[in-house]
Amino acid sequence: MNFDDVKTATRIHFPDAADQQIQTAFDAIDTDALHAAEAPRWTHEVWDRTSPINGTPAADVLARRNDIPETGDVAIVKYNGGVVFFQPHDATQPGSEPIADGAAVGAAIAAQSVTDSVDSQTLALVAEALTEQQ
Repeated sequence: MNFDDVKTATRIHFPDAADQQIQTAFDAIDTDALHAAEAPRWTHEVWDRTSPINGTPAADVLARRNDIPETGDVAIVKYNGGVVFFQPHDATQPGSEPIADGAAVGAAIAAQSVTDSVDSQTLALVAEALTEQQ
């Protein structure tokens, strides 16, 4: 997230904040530390089609969903150990095409999730700093 992104998002709730106030608040945030703290919370793996998903037996997951191809990988992404993304097909292709490399798909989803979380934390910290200045 760069300063222009922060400024644009911040202006929604703080329309009168000066650019320098926003810049100062943004510069005070150690986004590398936020990333280092957030990244270990996000893990990914290829589902083995036998392990439960958040307590639901695999047989029930397979029986209830009609979007899981019979072949290919199913990528799962976990946050603090709980499955938050269950990707049974290649989202870059129309329909329900099987995933050829579930580990790569899971890694991409997890990485984007870390980035999104750090961005959200950054905006919240900027907003907190600007609120304290008012």
